[in-house]
Amino acid sequence: MLRAVLVAVSLLLLTDISFAQWVETSKGSDFEENPMHLAVAAQGRYGIGLKCQGETKVISFMTPEKISDEDIITIMNAVGPKLRIRVDGGKILDLDAKAQVIDGQLTLSSDVAPSLFATFRDAKSKIAIVVTTLDKNFHETSFNTRGVSNAVGKIMKNCKIN
Repeated sequence: MLRAVLVAVSLLLLTDISFAQWVETSKGSDFEENPMHLAVAAQGRYGIGLKCQGETKVISFMTPEKISDEDIITIMNAVGPKLRIRVDGGKILDLDAKAQVIDGQLTLSSDVAPSLFATFRDAKSKIAIVVTTLDKNFHETSFNTRGVSNAVGKIMKNCKIN
């Protein structure tokens, strides 16, 4: 599931970062009941993705941090990591997150309300995100909004998010 997000972001990372923007992709056929729809962006070695599949709505934040010991993830999840998001300098949204290792890198994900998709779609300048654990911030990054309206708008249409 999150591996598809990581693959899409990895493709973005292989391109010239000056051209990096939000892109949309779908996985599944017209005959599947719940195909997966993704909107992803990259900034340097970081990636962010919104995914919808049926009733499931998820945000994922991929970091360049290498994790070789799965016990670190167990401990991190035990203390309750959060993803904190701020769009265009607005109100900070705190989300309970789950840490995991995907292809050796720290990735955090959280279930989200459909309204976050609309907030991202309507972003004008930047989407900032940070991982907070034990009241300390890690991996603070911001993503440009080039293409976000189109990419997130498409997955909202495909997932019937109003």
